[in-house]
Amino acid sequence: MRRHRDPVLDTLYNTGNVSRMAETMTVDDALRRIAALKGQLGEQRRRGEASVSWTGTPDGAEDKPAFDLKACIEKANGVRQELVTLQAAVHVANSVAKIDHNGRMITVGEAVRWCEEYKSEIKWLKGLDSQAQQKTGREEFGYDDEGKRVRVVKMHYCALPQAERAAAVDAVQEKLDRLNLLINKSNRKTEVTV
Repeated sequence: MRRHRDPVLDTLYNTGNVSRMAETMTVDDALRRIAALKGQLGEQRRRGEASVSWTGTPDGAEDKPAFDLKACIEKANGVRQELVTLQAAVHVANSVAKIDHNGRMITVGEAVRWCEEYKSEIKWLKGLDSQAQQKTGREEFGYDDEGKRVRVVKMHYCALPQAERAAAVDAVQEKLDRLNLLINKSNRKTEVTV
């Protein structure tokens, strides 16, 4: 199993001059490679953006950019091809590999979706307008039946006080952490071929 890529061979593969042989790696390795490829794609795009136009003088002297736009586009296309291929391979592997989640066997793909839902729930819980106590009284000014201004006590209620909200966030975070551990364990042993 080849884990480290040869940059010279990668250049040949990305230009289409050599056909790539199937390579086997773990999902964990594929995800690391995907992250690196996303960085490379972003870098080629930044270089390309800086290479779209430049200035020159009427006599033909030019202040050319450091990178060639066409070369940046070609490199980005090669990176994108590998990126999409790896992402698809991970997707297929995640739709087959199974883990035990709360006594039920689910695919890693479903587990990833559960993680997204847990993160969303944590964000929602943290965004709720909560107060310290379940019930508090506040003295405010109001008006009586005769229209006179009087002091009144208004009760404010909170269905999820801050301490309970923190406990709910902690419980969901624990589910998320436990599921992430299972996913990572599966990713270290599940292989993909690209």
